[in-house]
Amino acid sequence: MSRALNEPDTSAAARFKQLKSQAQAAWDSDPRALAKHANEMVRIGHDQGEREFVAIGLRFLGVAYQYLNESVQALSYALEALELFQQLENYRQVAAVQIELGVLYSALGDYVQAVDYFEQSIATSKDIGSRGGRLASLQNLAHLHRKLCNFDTSLSYCLESLDIAREIQDFENEAQALNIEAELRMLIAQNHLTRGETDAAVQQFDQAGKALETAYCTVRELQNAHSVSIETLIVYANFNTSQNDLERASELISDALEVAQRSGSPGELARCLQSLGNLHVQRGELREARQHLERAQQIFAEQQMKADLAQSHRELSSVLKTSGDFALALEHFEQFHDLDANLRSAAAEHRAQALAVKLDLERAKRESELYQLRSSELTQLNEQLQTQARLLDRQAREDSLTGLAESPSSRGVRVRGVCPCA
Repeated sequence: MSRALNEPDTSAAARFKQLKSQAQAAWDSDPRALAKHANEMVRIGHDQGEREFVAIGLRFLGVAYQYLNESVQALSYALEALELFQQLENYRQVAAVQIELGVLYSALGDYVQAVDYFEQSIATSKDIGSRGGRLASLQNLAHLHRKLCNFDTSLSYCLESLDIAREIQDFENEAQALNIEAELRMLIAQNHLTRGETDAAVQQFDQAGKALETAYCTVRELQNAHSVSIETLIVYANFNTSQNDLERASELISDALEVAQRSGSPGELARCLQSLGNLHVQRGELREARQHLERAQQIFAEQQMKADLAQSHRELSSVLKTSGDFALALEHFEQFHDLDANLRSAAAEHRAQALAVKLDLERAKRESELYQLRSSELTQLNEQLQTQARLLDRQAREDSLTGLAESPSSRGVRVRGVCPCA
């Protein structure tokens, strides 16, 4: 019987589509809801024998656990999803998961694996003609090499991503790339100054300023791109601080604070307060600096932003030491070291767990391959035995002299003919 016109579609495919839509809505806002929807997607996929449903659900689970800071569990889901998408030859999804694996390995401190997956994603994206995929991988590689202090390599990836962002008119990623370029050029300039290469340093600072002015003009035209707008304003403020233009830096940080308050993001607000505190340090206004840094630190603690919290303890320690409050400065410095040590220890533990996950998955894959190989061998052996059985049966039915098949009656006559009692 056909379904009534207004009766809801309760088929598995329709339910999966609904769950996928709900999961995408919760993508970066509610990771627990994302995980719940993704688990249901995986269940439907298994029930219906739809491997693509399973793969998509596993990918979403990986993203959910990444947002929940459960990197090892996220890694397990992402690796399973990648294998399924490769089997299904869904290379657009393969490229996306490769990027997510690169981000996960980077967070776990396994930079070699991270670079490998980002480069794999670039190759996959080229094969399918996805410039957006290449752009994302290039920016991630730029961030990663910056973290490793490979500034020239990072700049090369950054500029390549900038070209693609402009080609596809992705203004948000264009601003992001310009921010990275400016920060890298400032770091390269500092290296030139350390070596006494003043002219080269000035050239890099000049190019950094031009990149930031372009980024600033770009983000002013964007709507609701709060995160990249705040980042641009803070980076531009830091640049002006380094050039001793403290008035311009103050204006930019004020703009960043206004955007952060509109966005409603506590973390972004805290980073703006942190930058404002550091600006007051440059001005020698230590009391104001301490107030802003302490407020930022409180937010970092509430939001469990441990790396930012550690840095805020270090900055407060420096301010308090300059103010002459040595006991409190030492207390903050010790808290910085404790947090930093805990972060390093956790990172090492996560790397070990990630390696264990990878080994377990490789072992399971190998066992599956061996099982399939053994199954194939047994199937071939069974076919050979069946062939031999058919051959023996045929030989049993043929006359050895004539090669003609014997009828049951002829076999019976011959048997009776040799009976001793005849």
